[in-house]
Amino acid sequence: MQRAVRHISAILGRVIFIGFSIQIVFGMTWMCLNFSKLPQFGESLFYVEISKNFICDEYTGILYPVFLLLARGIEGLAGLPYYCVMYVVQLLVACYAAHRLLMGLKKTKRALNLWGSLAVLTLPMAMQCHLAVLPYSLVSSFFLLELSISLETVRKGMLRVRQMVKLASFWLLCALLLPEYLLLGAIPPVLVLLWGLVRIFGLVRRGNCQETRRQDIWRFARQFVIFLAFGATIIGMNSLTQVKGYYGKNEKSLEACLVSRTAWTSLMSYYEGFPEQLREILDWGDVQASAYYADNMAMVFGPAVEEALGTEEAREFFLALSKQAWEQNRAHILHEIAWDAAAYTVSPIALQMQLTGRGYDSYSGRNYEIMRHYTPVLSRIYMDYSCWWFAAALCLGAILGVFCIFLDRSLISGRNFFSVLILGVSCLGLIFWYTMQGAGMMDYKNTIGVTCVWMVFSLLLMEKGMGAYACTEGNKTA
Repeated sequence: MQRAVRHISAILGRVIFIGFSIQIVFGMTWMCLNFSKLPQFGESLFYVEISKNFICDEYTGILYPVFLLLARGIEGLAGLPYYCVMYVVQLLVACYAAHRLLMGLKKTKRALNLWGSLAVLTLPMAMQCHLAVLPYSLVSSFFLLELSISLETVRKGMLRVRQMVKLASFWLLCALLLPEYLLLGAIPPVLVLLWGLVRIFGLVRRGNCQETRRQDIWRFARQFVIFLAFGATIIGMNSLTQVKGYYGKNEKSLEACLVSRTAWTSLMSYYEGFPEQLREILDWGDVQASAYYADNMAMVFGPAVEEALGTEEAREFFLALSKQAWEQNRAHILHEIAWDAAAYTVSPIALQMQLTGRGYDSYSGRNYEIMRHYTPVLSRIYMDYSCWWFAAALCLGAILGVFCIFLDRSLISGRNFFSVLILGVSCLGLIFWYTMQGAGMMDYKNTIGVTCVWMVFSLLLMEKGMGAYACTEGNKTA
């Protein structure tokens, strides 16, 4: 029985290897043909403008404009377009992040690790961001580096002060790129600190010597102080560089997110019930524009409500409108939330459905049109194949995972459990956050890290399958 399972695992491992190799060929070809091009994202122009005045609002981080300023300086010295400079940096950081994440889960051969890093790098959603003037590539890479350090810590069974400083440094970089990573980027270090607490309690229960326990508690206290210090630094730096409402959006709040999440799709039906002072400012055309384009909830609807009612009363109005929408359209809202959550969880599968007309309101179509602007035929083949292969790799990886556990029960261990917990909770945090930001705003650029984590699991299980093949060949030789 075991011999048959090893043979099947070996075959599945080789199939996964071939599938990813084809994706790498497509991805590297697409990269070479598009490296000198600048995708026409509106956000790119926005960040270039910020790099000239360094004034951010609460939706924008200061670090990417700083990088753009440095890239423009290199452009002046070397003559290389600033966006090509950013592409090189983003590609190198992304490749390093994939390499560290693979090593964080399991040490592999150098050549296989490089190949795996290229497989993660050439995911089409990720590659599109690596070759764009947007912060999503770097923030995803830094988030993956957070995860890799967390996994290395659990695998080695010891959290040192230096590791916490590295972990918190990548948290800082993430939060200065996108402000929401003050919370999202804090998930891996918080989980590592919780793991440290569990480890200390385990030592106490096992009755280890008092001196060892005292050292561990003191080490944990220092790491917690480092965590708090970096958190305070993030809050301070963002506060110094942000001017609320500077670019015309409503103030970021829980109530604003709720109204965008629950009331967007049926906004026009509530217009007659709006306060009179609000209807004097927000006419029917503005409501229609807000209902047609999800961005306008923050750009048109929200600012008009705040102007008419004031910030505090606007929050109360948003909350009341959210409750009304929930009571009248609960089933539809839950359906939309479920679709968004599923799309953020497995973005390539959702994108393929959207491109074939089985989707719903999202930004994916716009992203795809921008991606295929310069190389339409190759982009279509590359995206179609990679989306199909993502689903196939997940299925093959799931089968391989069952076989690997059957062959090696030691895979079910406490350390592996904590590793999966760190990855799972961190990814779920991203999915939940972006799902609740609003209806009609699903954007696969936000959760590139989640898609990369799925692929890393398939790659690791592929290696297990190849290892099963080696064992089978060894048995034959013997």
